[in-house]
Amino acid sequence: MAPSTKATRSTSKRASPGDRPDACVCATGRVERFLQACVLLFLTRGPSHGYELFQNLAAFGFGKNLPGTATLYRNLRRMEKNALIASEWQAGKAGPGRRSYRLTSKGKTYLERWAEALAHDRALIERFLQEKDGRLATANSRGGKVSRERVGNA
Repeated sequence: MAPSTKATRSTSKRASPGDRPDACVCATGRVERFLQACVLLFLTRGPSHGYELFQNLAAFGFGKNLPGTATLYRNLRRMEKNALIASEWQAGKAGPGRRSYRLTSKGKTYLERWAEALAHDRALIERFLQEKDGRLATANSRGGKVSRERVGNA
């Protein structure tokens, strides 16, 4: 049966991944949480202000998933509320003042937990990619394509 071309209206404000054929559930909500881990990592270098943290995120390789500055500052406030970071206002010498953020001991512990979780996830991701590459290579050597049934039966 062919999919309907009739437009449907979602009742939620946020579009679900199924609303667009090119959307992937894999990307939903992961970047914002990983952003916190990256901020904690950057703060191990020493205190930093928001714009510098934003530049570090861009240089880190977020690419098209680089969150906006509003998302970064929202996360900084949340992290400070949870005592992962602390901040203080610094008066500017030649310009406006700015808030400087630093890592707390609780933030260091949280960063270590992130590192452990990411190491575990990396092992799972590597296994997934090896399995996928092996199946695609086998299918291509036979001149065929991987069917949904074959991929679905892990």
